[in-house]
Amino acid sequence: MNRFVQQRRPHSQAHLEQLVIDAWNQIPRRVIRGYIDHIDNVYHQIIANQGWASS
Repeated sequence: MNRFVQQRRPHSQAHLEQLVIDAWNQIPRRVIRGYIDHIDNVYHQIIANQGWASS
């Protein structure tokens, strides 16, 4: 998403907001659903990779 927005060089807050919406709309719904369905695993992996203790 960051790359998508940066490549389009937003020139205003409104343009930035529209680019973020456009970027979200390009992500397939099944990918988003996959993250939602497995959010416990996703956040545990994030914590483990950054060395944070989870309890």
